[in-house]
Amino acid sequence: MNPGATQLIIILGYLMLLLGLGFYSNRLFRGTRSDYQVASHSIGPFLLVMSLFGTTMTAFALVGSTGQAYRTGIGVYGMLASSSGIIHSLCFFLIGVKVWTYAQKNGYTTQIEFFRDRLDSDLIGLLLFPILVGLVIPYLLIVVISRVGVILAMTAGLAPDWAWFQSLQADGSVNPATHGGVPPWLGSLLICVVVLTYVFYGGMRGTAWANAFQSAVFMVLGVVTFYAIANQLGGKPSFLENVQYLSSVLPESHSTRQILPR
Repeated sequence: MNPGATQLIIILGYLMLLLGLGFYSNRLFRGTRSDYQVASHSIGPFLLVMSLFGTTMTAFALVGSTGQAYRTGIGVYGMLASSSGIIHSLCFFLIGVKVWTYAQKNGYTTQIEFFRDRLDSDLIGLLLFPILVGLVIPYLLIVVISRVGVILAMTAGLAPDWAWFQSLQADGSVNPATHGGVPPWLGSLLICVVVLTYVFYGGMRGTAWANAFQSAVFMVLGVVTFYAIANQLGGKPSFLENVQYLSSVLPESHSTRQILPR
């Protein structure tokens, strides 16, 4: 089996599971706008928390923070945790609960409906629509770009002889980190088709299930990866000894927040 083939099989299997969740959630669809947009408010606390966590753990948080932590140290995670854990929670409790109560009372399902009636202006709704869409587009593009980068690196060596899969540097030499991997255009197409399908068929219910599933995968694999890397790098008999050893040899500049931008 070519290098990268096993990783590609795992990635495809994962995407198939997401599609399965979307198609299965479609069987519970009630045929109403409210059910498609907010799952008829039937998502319980567990699914809500897991879905919000999965939404927060985007490419920016997973791929971006990993690269930044490699450059500037583990203090990046403290910075992100304080932002996500404190600021986001305060927004939900201080603003989100009040808006949700108001929306329940008046039957709102979108932000535009709320602001249009709250400010008594149709012009506000027309103005907010392109603004909200414009803010979502970069967010979605960052997610696709980062996932494509991961797929490309993970499947390197899969098909080095195929012209579409070749990755060359500026001088014409082979880039060993990505050569033979799934090209960005194909990875982008695959991801967009899968996400569009389970969102189209499953609506908010399918999206919440997919986010909850991904959150569970993040949590489990995060712990497994941390354990495996610590044992591999430390070389000590036990996991705790490996963590202590690696912490002791980590440069002070990368174990604090002293070189993070202020």
